[in-house]
Amino acid sequence: MGGGRGTGGGPCGVCQAASRLTCGGCGDIHYCGRDHQRRHWAHHRLHCRPYKELTHPKLGRYLVASRRLKAGQEVMEDLPLAFGPLPVSPLVCLGCHGPVPEKLPRCPGCWWPLCSPECAASSLHRQECPVLAKDTEHVAVPDTHEETSRYDLILVVRMLLLRDARPKAWAALMDMEHHMDRRAHEGKLELQTSVNLIRDVLGLDFTAEEVEQVRGAIATNGMQMMSPAAVPLRVLHPRVRLFNHSCIPNLQLSFTDDGLMIVRTAVPLEAGDPMYVTYTGTTIPLWERLSCLKENYFFACECRRCSDPTEMGTDFSNPRCPECRDHLMQPTTWLGATTWACPSCKVEKCMQRVKEEVHASLSSLDMMDVVDSRSYKRLQYLLEQVEQDYHPQHYVWMKVAQTMLHKLQDYNTDTALKMRVNIWNKLSVLYGKLEPGLTRRRGMSFLELGLSIMKAVRNEYQNNTAYIPSLLQQLKPVVGYFQEAEDILSFEPATVRLHVLAERARVGKEK
Repeated sequence: MGGGRGTGGGPCGVCQAASRLTCGGCGDIHYCGRDHQRRHWAHHRLHCRPYKELTHPKLGRYLVASRRLKAGQEVMEDLPLAFGPLPVSPLVCLGCHGPVPEKLPRCPGCWWPLCSPECAASSLHRQECPVLAKDTEHVAVPDTHEETSRYDLILVVRMLLLRDARPKAWAALMDMEHHMDRRAHEGKLELQTSVNLIRDVLGLDFTAEEVEQVRGAIATNGMQMMSPAAVPLRVLHPRVRLFNHSCIPNLQLSFTDDGLMIVRTAVPLEAGDPMYVTYTGTTIPLWERLSCLKENYFFACECRRCSDPTEMGTDFSNPRCPECRDHLMQPTTWLGATTWACPSCKVEKCMQRVKEEVHASLSSLDMMDVVDSRSYKRLQYLLEQVEQDYHPQHYVWMKVAQTMLHKLQDYNTDTALKMRVNIWNKLSVLYGKLEPGLTRRRGMSFLELGLSIMKAVRNEYQNNTAYIPSLLQQLKPVVGYFQEAEDILSFEPATVRLHVLAERARVGKEK
């Protein structure tokens, strides 16, 4: 509970007398004395939030920790306003957000694809179905299994229907940032098509400005989650949108199957520390993050990762110097026209050239097309070549390593397992820098590293090629890896697959 003398004041939460003592937990409520604070605690504890909202001329509204928080502490739970398919998507069932089978079953009411006839009556689809059914010519309905942009309509319609079905949710949507003034010159044809479909085809009574505002709110505040069937979806939450962005987030977001978002601290926070999520993801290079933030959110990132030329010691976007190969080039600025320069010989590269070289490297190293999974020597050579051309914490190396792990996942030979151990070992270090603390990516990397080591040791033992002291030495760190994985993944909601993997980590630790 706690309390402190604030610089401001307010009415006592019990007797309304002028007071200067504030709740030490949230700072949102005042008391005339300790007695009234203790008396009020049974009621206030339900509303004592670990965050508070501040306003800044440049940053706008944002959230900070209201007290010291441990890593893994729950910050909030936030129910979605609505969720739906990505704007460009393969066929998705509107009843359960699962994949649609080849035979293409359709809703008898609106003719949109479903996974089964039963989903036509699902609560998710029931409200929108009579609206979509007004499209009697099936102008907006997907007609093939190909990826289509026609799903862009669905979340917009679901949001618009909030006005009459859930007025409070509609008010929260209308309060969201939408950047209409900055988006006015973008996608005019796309916007007009959406307005025409909604007003003229579906017959919904909304102005063009309201449709544009809803589309802008989705683009600015939408996040991505996975359906229970592992289909990516867009989702909007009323409170999570107040977290500011950083390319090194200090919060971890988890979703339940029904879209409830659970926000936890990934690292310890002190009172007053800003709370950050990432709008872009952490595993894309500097230029992609800058472009995404500029085009979709209209600001230039000034987080500690972007403003550090080494990106927190990872050099994640930094190429080797073509002249003195022992040095890595660094960006001279992360704002505007970025140039990379060698700190030793001063040779420079423009951003466009750095991007083109990365694209060329990834294209030429597309192992899915050129290498059989069992060509271990070739795979090892490719990875070593990437390490020489870049380095083991570069974006290109990470992409190649992830692709290699995908190809090796079904092979349990000694060579394949040793390669997996080596890659997961390096990835766990990299992920620890990009997403420090109790983050899913770190938890998964420790789980996979521990499992790979156990399988490699088991192989050696069963093949009678093992030197027992060496095996014991290899197994020493495994308990720690499994413990770390369990500690992280156990925070995931019980209905989510990752929570099951936490149990797998616990079993692995006991073995």
